Amino acid sequence: MKSLVLQRYRLVLLGALLAGGIMGGTDGGRLWGDDRVAVRTRSEADYVAWKFGSGSPKDETYLFAQGQYFSGAVRDRSLTRMTFRQLATTLAGGLAKQHYYPTRDLQKADLLIVVHWGMTTVADNSYKQLAQTSIRADDPDRLRRGMAQSLGVAMVADTAYIGDEQARVNDNVFQELDQLASVMTMTSNAQLLGFTEELRHDARSAFGTNEGEMIRALLSDERYFVIVMAYDYQTLLKEKKHKLLWSARLSMRSPGMNFREGIIDMSVVGGMYFGHQTDGVKVKMPADRDVKVDIGPLRILGMDDP
Repeated sequence: MKSLVLQRYRLVLLGALLAGGIMGGTDGGRLWGDDRVAVRTRSEADYVAWKFGSGSPKDETYLFAQGQYFSGAVRDRSLTRMTFRQLATTLAGGLAKQHYYPTRDLQKADLLIVVHWGMTTVADNSYKQLAQTSIRADDPDRLRRGMAQSLGVAMVADTAYIGDEQARVNDNVFQELDQLASVMTMTSNAQLLGFTEELRHDARSAFGTNEGEMIRALLSDERYFVIVMAYDYQTLLKEKKHKLLWSARLSMRSPGMNFREGIIDMSVVGGMYFGHQTDGVKVKMPADRDVKVDIGPLRILGMDDP
């Protein structure tokens, strides 16, 4: 998976923050689907103590930076038509709940908030089809090596396949490839969505865990996601260093949903957790959508990452 610390930023400068109304907007109705949002946040302990230690969160200003977009394998117009301005405007509502406010001041902003978004991909039999068409089907070990190369992992040839019927051997190999593709995809998605620790705990348990079962169920379908990463902007300007203060990974099931509505739900849930540290993955319903951020004129600037 590519690094989420980009080499170039596109800064999005938002206008003044105004109160009232309903957050975001949509050009289509809500489809039937699963509204639950999974959230995993991490935050530096010293930062949490400073930000929230006095009771009411301290005010901070930020600049948005456009991160990486993941298109997924399923064609989804609600995702492809979402502009970063729309995305940023919606997220600003959730951020305001924890006293994070946009600024146009390139020199005095407290935070640089980099946003990555998109949809995960669920493994199917495409790897099997690739193996069948591009690699000789009479060479099981070559099939495995080719599959491993396509996934970017190292494999040791397995000589356990014994039998006179080559067709049965090939079928076993293709099943192995499908299983490998599924495991690799689940592992990659878990890392992207912040589910890795739960899967590791599940793997270490002799009988599995309830959390692991829940995470595997969440990963069985494509998921919309947004990753919000807040860096100390003054440290970046003055010391040319990336100091990550907090991050939030939010996701929800995409089948039966649309991204326009989904990003509103994820922002609402994020509004409860931005800047905080969660104990594991939380799954929440977006109960309150009554918050609005009106964004003024917007500028996008290029900025080289030192």
